[in-house]
Amino acid sequence: MNILLLKENKNENRVALLPDDVREIIRNKNTIFVQKNYGIKNFISDEEYKNASATIFDNLNNIAKDIDVVVKIGELSKKEAKLLQGKILISNLNLSNNPKNLNLILRNNITSIALEEIDTDNHNYNFYQCNEQLKGRFAALVSSYYLGKVIPFAIGKTFSPIPYCKTHAHYTIMNCGEAGIAAAKVILSFGGKVTFLEEDEEVWEKVKKNKELNTLVALYDNNVVNIVKASFQNIERILPYTEVLIITNKIVGSKSNCRITKKMISTMPKGSIVVDVSVDQGLGTESLKKPTTLKKPYVIVDDVIHIAIENIASLYPITMSQFFSSVVTEHIIKSKGDFANYIDKEIKKSLQTKDGKIFNKKISDSLNLKFK
Repeated sequence: MNILLLKENKNENRVALLPDDVREIIRNKNTIFVQKNYGIKNFISDEEYKNASATIFDNLNNIAKDIDVVVKIGELSKKEAKLLQGKILISNLNLSNNPKNLNLILRNNITSIALEEIDTDNHNYNFYQCNEQLKGRFAALVSSYYLGKVIPFAIGKTFSPIPYCKTHAHYTIMNCGEAGIAAAKVILSFGGKVTFLEEDEEVWEKVKKNKELNTLVALYDNNVVNIVKASFQNIERILPYTEVLIITNKIVGSKSNCRITKKMISTMPKGSIVVDVSVDQGLGTESLKKPTTLKKPYVIVDDVIHIAIENIASLYPITMSQFFSSVVTEHIIKSKGDFANYIDKEIKKSLQTKDGKIFNKKISDSLNLKFK
């Protein structure tokens, strides 16, 4: 089986396959073509891929027709998609929030596999869970930074108690999914207070029984975890007392269900913070019209600091490339050279598009498009 690794765009720093995993895949009777300077952002040289028995190429036109499977974290360019018509693509797709990329894939009859929806035998977490845990930790840590007077407008409270000081920030987390739980663990580990807003009462019980959360609550006398139903009335009641709101999305592959209105945000204390880590699947608040960026990580709307940076995993490419690479390697080896057949038998639920049709109902429902 001929596998293609294409360079990522300027906003993506991860690599889809690391040299050690390339070596393992080739050892299992596959061929891998690696685009020149593929790993440069991860400080991986072409020589390292050569030493793993990969073939380095510069011009896609010369090899596109011989490729069976394309592995790329980010989007294909229009030129790449045209050259790779009818091929299999393994990627971090998130097509529910990217109709432009979806149309490009459908037009070129690309069979697309969403890595974020593949379960794996050799890991405790799938790709989605791994990313969400990073987002939650990032949200807790970045909010603690902006609570301080690093900008004059900030509220100036610590995110956890300090001895002999009574005042610190109160956190509210939207949804008790992977990102929400991960954020709460960081906050509680420093003695902070957390309120969860969650619609699903079954999830409440899981959170209440979470051993790690209960252990962290027991560490400090003042540690508190409250779980409140995410109704409009409760959101309106809680936000005026919230200095940090973390918005997370709990459903893999679905477009974010925006429910925090601009009016609700405006009731938060002056200088408070909203960190939206659901942004990859759509903005979680009506206060913002577009995500923030690394160059301009925050904007101030209605006296509240808003942070909504996309693709947080790309900020930590050395770490996050490892998971992507190991999962791809596992499934390519298990396919035994016939990935098309492997999709139908083993990972059908991760199939997004095939033969110009949508095979994932969450995508068709989110974008009001025809399913199959």
